[in-house]
Amino acid sequence: MIKIKLYNSCKGRNLNIFEPLKPIHFKLYNEFGIELLWHKNNFTDGSENKMSKKAETSDFDYLIIGPADFVDKSKSLNDSVDWGLENLNKIVKGGDYFLWDGFDSTSLLGSYDVFEQSDAIYLLKNQLLKSKEDYNKSYHCGKWFFGESSEGVSYDIPEDRWKNIKLSGSNLGYTYMCKMKLWKERNKKGTNPFDNHEYSFFQPKDKKNIDVLGIYQTQTPKSFEHNFRNDLLYVKHRKSSWNVVDKLKYKTFTSDKISILDYYIKMNDSKIIISPYGQGEICYRDWEALQFGNIMIKPDMSNINTTPNIYVDGETYISCKYDWSDLDEKVDYVLSNYDELSKQLIHNFRKKSMSDYNSDALCNHWYNMVKSLPNVVEDN
Repeated sequence: MIKIKLYNSCKGRNLNIFEPLKPIHFKLYNEFGIELLWHKNNFTDGSENKMSKKAETSDFDYLIIGPADFVDKSKSLNDSVDWGLENLNKIVKGGDYFLWDGFDSTSLLGSYDVFEQSDAIYLLKNQLLKSKEDYNKSYHCGKWFFGESSEGVSYDIPEDRWKNIKLSGSNLGYTYMCKMKLWKERNKKGTNPFDNHEYSFFQPKDKKNIDVLGIYQTQTPKSFEHNFRNDLLYVKHRKSSWNVVDKLKYKTFTSDKISILDYYIKMNDSKIIISPYGQGEICYRDWEALQFGNIMIKPDMSNINTTPNIYVDGETYISCKYDWSDLDEKVDYVLSNYDELSKQLIHNFRKKSMSDYNSDALCNHWYNMVKSLPNVVEDN
């Protein structure tokens, strides 16, 4: 039996990052011999049981530390790293631990800086760039899609360190499903909600009246990551999509913010939704398109490595360039072939999500990661 304690599992961003592990808690324990130790406040629905422990327990083999306890983006990069290392010294006290950077993007800014100076066994990321060499480039805020910058930070990571930078097996898709409860348990005694469910998919309307929908936040206050301003390029990317959409010959709707009810009504009445990047490549909107039966046009995801990865250009979504320079062509293509593509892409997107987001896949990912740890002996 391997016991893994989720440190401060209710604190800040840690809560959403650790949340996808809750539905596989029992399966990991019963079938794989891996016990997750949660803070009791994680079980606000009354499902706390004898397998959950208080966060203060010292009876564990490994500790997982989320970003709320080793990265502080409100500080300068150097100050954040110093704070993170100091905090780790207080937390781990010589024990074995992983760092889980569950931030939205493939950026390593702030997390790798702590990892390389720490004794952490693994640095877990929800998504990474496929090309390791891309991390040698200096990007604004560490994010490739914001472009290269002389003021950015690059990372020349040795191969022996890359071996310990792992995909977490989770991403925003699992988090969205947990937050929005996109399943209905068929078996009330079931212990694996990812499996014992029916997605809350909406039957696409026979006649959708909006051809192209672009609703996303663009009004955002001035914000920084480690003293690097991150709002300007975020807003520019999103607003520039409207410059294209608003000039299309089709019936379109663009807006910064509307009520959630109106948003859902518009989603359900739209053929195409535009899903720009946010502060990361994967967005909740991707799964909203899944629910409402929209064809999604999104900046290319082919350079992203994540698990699960449901982004297959031409099969589950339609890719476009990050600067939207080919967006009008992609819209023309989709609407000219809408009847065929709507059946194909929506079906493929939903089918791949159902097959890839499941408890077996997530359990196997964590089992394989744990069994490769030093001093872990696999029982028959």
